[in-house]
Amino acid sequence: MFGLRFFGLNRLPEPTAIGIAPPDGSFDAPPCEGWQTLESDMAARMYRNDMQLTFNFGVGSAVRGIKATMSRFEQKSLKARNKMKKITGGAAHLILQPIEQEIYNLLTLAVQGHFEKAFRRWLRNSLQFVENSAITDDDIVKAQWSNPNTPRRDLGAIMAALRGVHFAEVIEGPIILELALIGNVVRHGDGPSARQAYERYPFLFAPVPIFDDGPAHEDDDELPERLQVSEERLGLYAQAVFQFWHRVQLAYTGEN
Repeated sequence: MFGLRFFGLNRLPEPTAIGIAPPDGSFDAPPCEGWQTLESDMAARMYRNDMQLTFNFGVGSAVRGIKATMSRFEQKSLKARNKMKKITGGAAHLILQPIEQEIYNLLTLAVQGHFEKAFRRWLRNSLQFVENSAITDDDIVKAQWSNPNTPRRDLGAIMAALRGVHFAEVIEGPIILELALIGNVVRHGDGPSARQAYERYPFLFAPVPIFDDGPAHEDDDELPERLQVSEERLGLYAQAVFQFWHRVQLAYTGEN
């Protein structure tokens, strides 16, 4: 199985058989300069390995399955000797295209949910090792990824309070925050998250359809249906999550 490496925040990996490769030394550094470890970081290796196994054997299997199905129908539409089989193969390929895209979008939510569950648990476990913190366990439970008006209910700001650095400032932070917002679009459909995601990451949305009488009216209600997470972007999200936990556990244990 080939791996998707994290090449930087603005560069996508090359298309490949989807999966996360083992650490190879290319990202053996703490999450940020001046990173301070806590005993709660002991669990980071488990979170890292869980992400790798979930992605490689769960998400990756689903992606390979739908790609194989799509390829089979496409080949049937091109090479079948029977005319009717060509027609049915082409029709099936056409019908399944939006289903294939929806699977990528749903798998993105799976990666996001997997990370957020571990991240909240890690913050809650970190709380007991931080003296005189104004943050409470209830704050972490009720926090959102973006809550600038109430920092104690903002996950990134809570990390800053407990670990000394805002989540947006760690190396993989921007990509994982993108993942969090896209996960909200998949989970909730139309709403503030869809508009915010479209304004921040327009490249993740299909263009407005153009008809004979001009482009269709752009409506926020249609944004979730236009969301198009690619296989490569899905791999980038998972690799970023994997690398974040790897950096945390490496800083704590000094080992891969």
